[in-house]
Amino acid sequence: QHQSAISEKRLNVFLPAYFTLVLLGPQSVNPLRNWVLLAAIPLLFVLLDPLKILQKFIWLRPGLAALIVAVVYLLTIAPTVGEADTFEFQVNVIRMGINHGSGYPLYMLIAKLFSWLPVGGTIAYRINLSSVFFGVASILLLYHFLQKITPINYKVQSISAFVAALSLGFSRGLWSRAVEAEVYTVHVFMIGLSLFFIWQYLQAENHNAQRWSLNKLALTLGLSFANHLTTGLLGP
Repeated sequence: QHQSAISEKRLNVFLPAYFTLVLLGPQSVNPLRNWVLLAAIPLLFVLLDPLKILQKFIWLRPGLAALIVAVVYLLTIAPTVGEADTFEFQVNVIRMGINHGSGYPLYMLIAKLFSWLPVGGTIAYRINLSSVFFGVASILLLYHFLQKITPINYKVQSISAFVAALSLGFSRGLWSRAVEAEVYTVHVFMIGLSLFFIWQYLQAENHNAQRWSLNKLALTLGLSFANHLTTGLLGP
């Protein structure tokens, strides 16, 4: 009877995940995305089952989430030049030109560093790797942030953070931008870091801690504005 109750509880917890079966219907632009989301369901059963031995290795979860997302991003990354803004970024990174709008100077400098990586492939591919890096960094930041702000026991924090990190990593918006030269994964990371420092400021117990948090926030916001001007939307 106890085992039956546990099984029923597991079903109730994971039942919403099976609504993703609708992904087997009309295919999106990237069909691999559908299959990855579906494959994640049994994986979550293994990783999140509190009766499994993997529960004892909670500290491995952020690295595992990052590894899963990084592997999928690398399997789906654009191998060469892209279209529209992506093409513009790739060309201007090489010659350090000025892009449309604000010019996105922070992203240009970061992407230039990635273009020098000794990993083979085309220059465009290496520039695309900058988006992969910050996409993975964003989910790690989310994992860390959620563990800090969730006022429940550590195991539940880890499970919640793990699911949220994978959800962000495989969301349509982030995934589609993490496999090509674009400013958005850097922007997600910088905005997330800004929100984290705001939370640190609100939680600070003394004036010195508040000042240190504000200093970090000011630096992060300054860098974020140099990447994308929608950082200003944090103001309201």
